Amino acid sequence: MSCNGGVFITTDKNGIEIAVKVFKKDKGRYTSDIKKICEYEALALQKANSIPELRCFVPEYFGLVKVERIEDIIGNDISDEYHLDIAYSMQALKHEHGKRYHGDISKVCNLFIKNGIFGVTDYDVIIQEGRLKLIDISLS
Repeated sequence: MSCNGGVFITTDKNGIEIAVKVFKKDKGRYTSDIKKICEYEALALQKANSIPELRCFVPEYFGLVKVERIEDIIGNDISDEYHLDIAYSMQALKHEHGKRYHGDISKVCNLFIKNGIFGVTDYDVIIQEGRLKLIDISLS
């Protein structure tokens, strides 16, 4: 089950860059369903971070958050397009320009499945400092 969301880069209270995934409003889906998708994604990141053999393949997970405001690139408030209370924060990843990975990572996906993280069919992979990182994973 997937759901549209936006990932926004911001800074935490210590000035460190973090990524926040905020889920978009969807007229065709109940808010409770969107919240469940967010929870499954957040739990998958939390679980993967707790398993040594998976930790290197995911961004660090920081927790569920509430967002105050979202602005587009020119500063317009677009908060009404998102559920500001359905969001989580994680390590900000900066992929090396032009280096999205499109190869076979079935062995990596099988590690996730072996550890109870089954939502590895609708993921994205980026390269961070020469290492593969899976994003958009879920428990189911």
